[in-house]
Amino acid sequence: MSVCSGERKKKLPESAELLQIALGDLFKKIGEGGIAVATDKTAIDVVGNTEKGIGAAGIKRGGKPRIAAHATAKGRAKRRIVDIFVFFKIRHKIFPLVIILYQPMRKRKKECRIPSDKVSETLDKSPFFDIIKGKNSPRICAERKHMKKATFGPGGNGDWFYSEGKKSTLQAPGWLKEKGLDAFEYEAGNGIAGSEATLRAIGEKAREHGILMSLHTPYFISLSGVDPEKRLKSIEYIQKSLWAAELLGADTIVIHSGSAAKISREEAMTLSKDTLEKVAEAVGETSIRLGIETMGKVNQLGTLAEVIEQCKVAPIYAPVVDFGHLNARNIGGLFPDVDSYRRVFDEIGTTLGDSFARDLHCHFSKIEYTGAGEKKHLTFADESFGPAFEPLAEAIVREGVAPRIICESAGTQAEDALFMKDAYLHALGMSGN
Repeated sequence: MSVCSGERKKKLPESAELLQIALGDLFKKIGEGGIAVATDKTAIDVVGNTEKGIGAAGIKRGGKPRIAAHATAKGRAKRRIVDIFVFFKIRHKIFPLVIILYQPMRKRKKECRIPSDKVSETLDKSPFFDIIKGKNSPRICAERKHMKKATFGPGGNGDWFYSEGKKSTLQAPGWLKEKGLDAFEYEAGNGIAGSEATLRAIGEKAREHGILMSLHTPYFISLSGVDPEKRLKSIEYIQKSLWAAELLGADTIVIHSGSAAKISREEAMTLSKDTLEKVAEAVGETSIRLGIETMGKVNQLGTLAEVIEQCKVAPIYAPVVDFGHLNARNIGGLFPDVDSYRRVFDEIGTTLGDSFARDLHCHFSKIEYTGAGEKKHLTFADESFGPAFEPLAEAIVREGVAPRIICESAGTQAEDALFMKDAYLHALGMSGN
C-alpha cells in the first residue's frame, strides 16, 4: 500500500493495517445487516483523483477493498484525507457509499475510526450521494449516466396529440419521440380492435422511434368471476392480448386484478389465483410480462398485498402499481412523503425479488375518490385529491430503480407524463441532459 505524491511513492504511515481492520469490521457489520458488497464490473476500478490532494479507493474483483491515498500539497499537511468509495447492493439498490477518514501525519499510534454517523447518513440518503463532492459531482454524474433510468409515457392518445392534427396511433411513436417521451401503453380496454397489419405497423413504428410499448387488456376480463364460463373466457381474452402485444413489440400487458363486490375477499382471491394458474398453463413460457394491476375501488381486489400474492402464482406475473389507485382506495393520504413511496418498492423487492422492484411497471394519475374509493381520473391541475408526483420522483432516485411510468390523466396524459419526466430528471440532478 502506498501514497503517491507527484511521481514518488511513500509508505502509508502506520494506518494501513488499522484501516484494513476497520474496513473488515465494517463489511462484517454490513453483511450481518443483509447488505452485500457489489463486485460486478460497475464497481471495479472506480478510482480517481477529482481534486488535488484527495485520493479514492474502489473495490477489487473478489470484494476486497483497494485502498489508495494521495498526500496533500507537497506532503507537508498535518493530515491526509482519504475517501473510500464502496459499492453496496441493498436488495434492489446499488450505490456507492463514500467514507471519509482523516489520518494523522505525525508518527503516533491512533486508531483509525470510521465515522459511523456519516455511514448511516449516507445509507439513508439517495443513491450516488457523495459526502465530499455533493450529489452533482462529475464522477457521480458519470456513474448515473451508465445506469438504467426511469421512462415515461402516456396511456393512449390525449388532447395534445389530436390538437396537433394527429389522427392515428400509427403516428404516436414518432410524435412521442418528438416530445421527449419514452413509452406508450396501447389501450385495449374495450377489446382488441386493431387488425394484425395495423398492430404490426404500430410496433414497427415504435421500434423505429425507440418507444417502449405495453398493452392494457380488456376491462371485461374477470379473474375472480363466480361464473366459470366467464373466467374461462377471460383466459381467451388474455391470450388474444398477448398475441396483440407481440405484434406491438410490447413487453408487458396489464390485467385488472378482479372484483370482490358480491363475494368475500378470500373467495375472490381463491378464484383469481385459480384463473391465473389456468392462464399460466395455457400461455406456457413467454417473454411478455403479465402485469396484475393494483385497483382503486374498495370492492375490488387490488391492494398491493393482494397483487403480490397473485403474482406468486407463476413467474410470468409481475405487479403493476397504480399509485393513484392505491391512494384512492385508501381514501387519500397514502403517499404524503418520499418514504411512503419507497415502501412500495421495498415491499415488492422483499417479497417478489429485486428485479420486480427495479423494473416495475407503473401507472400514475391524480384520481378523485369517494368513500368507496376511485371515482374518476383527473389532470395534474388537481390540488385536492392527489397524490403528488414529486415525492415519487425523489423516491425513485433514492431507491436506484428504473420503473416505466404510464400516465393515465384525463386527456392530458402526454403533458403530465412529460411533467413527470422533467421532475424525475430534476430529482436525479440531470435536468437538461
